[in-house]
Amino acid sequence: MATKVLAPPQSHLSDRKSVSAPRAAPPPPEPKRRSWFVSREDQAEDAERRLLLDETSNSSDNAEPSSIKTKFVSKMVPCGTDAKTGKLIFMNTLIFEPKKTIRRERREKKGDHSVDNDNNEEDHEDLQPGIPVVMGHGWGSGLGLFYRNFDAVASIPGVRLYAIDWIGMGRSSRCTFPKACFHVPRTSHRGNAEAKKATTAEIREHELKQVRRSEDFFIDALEQWRANLGLSKMILFGHSLGGYLSTVYTIRYPERVSQLLLCSPVGMPQPPADLDERAIRTWKGRTFKWLWETTTPQSVLRGLGWIGRKMINKFVWGRWADLEGVEEQDLAKIAAYLHTISVLPPSGELASNSILRFGAYARHPLGDRFRAGEVKVPTSFIYGERDWMSPDTARDLIRESPKTVVGCHVIANGGHNMFLENPEDFNIVLREIILVHLACTEGGGDLTQKR
Repeated sequence: MATKVLAPPQSHLSDRKSVSAPRAAPPPPEPKRRSWFVSREDQAEDAERRLLLDETSNSSDNAEPSSIKTKFVSKMVPCGTDAKTGKLIFMNTLIFEPKKTIRRERREKKGDHSVDNDNNEEDHEDLQPGIPVVMGHGWGSGLGLFYRNFDAVASIPGVRLYAIDWIGMGRSSRCTFPKACFHVPRTSHRGNAEAKKATTAEIREHELKQVRRSEDFFIDALEQWRANLGLSKMILFGHSLGGYLSTVYTIRYPERVSQLLLCSPVGMPQPPADLDERAIRTWKGRTFKWLWETTTPQSVLRGLGWIGRKMINKFVWGRWADLEGVEEQDLAKIAAYLHTISVLPPSGELASNSILRFGAYARHPLGDRFRAGEVKVPTSFIYGERDWMSPDTARDLIRESPKTVVGCHVIANGGHNMFLENPEDFNIVLREIILVHLACTEGGGDLTQKR
């Protein structure tokens, strides 16, 4: 298990200058035209390190200042073997140092250093690693984009924060994805009504089997990752596709999850009944549907080389250039990070058209699974005010399943990536949800009374 200790010094703890009004978006930098194909694991590792460790700030010593205050280690945790090659596969993981318990902090302020006494059972309780909180990113992203949230979660007393790259994404192993998922029979329009109905049922059964295979690719790896780290039970957080996968994991292993936190999860509502019919009415719809089913944006970036990097720069600057607290150097690091993890060999990205249908609708919607009672742990939802994911299904579930879905929160001035766009409000909400859960768990209370 490869381990890298990334312990930021205290000299970096300087407050960022707040921006009272959106500034004019600076032009994105021009990428260097050195190579057509830019996809090496060491480049992705360097880009992640630069995003997490603020190497651009002025420091009098040789140590690297950090944008993250909490000490953490970076590990490649084994999580199984490649189905095709049989080689070990790994999930990129950040493990954060847990905050001291309130009781221990009070002792140290009073000058009581009895925490070092090996015979004190109460002190050993203070040194326990805490309840694991596991954060999983969304499709086409990586754990690095949570860099504005790590400190807020890691500083909660009684928890230990883990951040992961899903297998086949980010810097985790790019192992063989089950390609058979793409071969789904087409509906025949010939024959009588009963034959069509039977054919449709067969297609649906086949489709659900393929969805299950694709889900297993991620869920089996996460379960093996958990077992290898020795985590008995965890609070599981997932964004977008990570929210979908976190829900499926919770359905499969409810005894391993104490709370489910879904941040703008993909695949909640039922798709429109005429989704495919509406798509083929225009040439644009037909083209987009064909692209969705046959390729991914990452494959386009790989083929475009340095031009793909230029496209990523334009996307990042156009979307996040006016964010408060994000400087031009931060945008450059985000763009470099997203590009380097996107052009690594294809793997987990292929879930976009095996788990999801055209239009980002789930082939097996999560809303249906909640209504069927498959999710059995307390669940909270978080959305952005300008989110392209709708909170309507989550709000309906609060009324329909109040014992399971305990809250739905909307972050002002935030879109689909509200944790990056409005980290202050997002961190407050996320911390409150976790703290309420911990209080109810310790006191035996009811989460439904704490909304």
